[in-house]
Amino acid sequence: MTITRAAVLMAVAHAAALVTVARTAEAAAARTAEAAAVARTAPAAP
Repeated sequence: MTITRAAVLMAVAHAAALVTVARTAEAAAARTAEAAAVARTAPAAP
């Protein structure tokens, strides 16, 4: 395998990892926002 091909494959793998991290962070933010909305609409405990 040439150095150029190895560098391209490494860049593709890195980009895929960044996409995975971004999706995970987005999902976590959505869950947090949903939990906050539920907490705001829930009746206060007596």
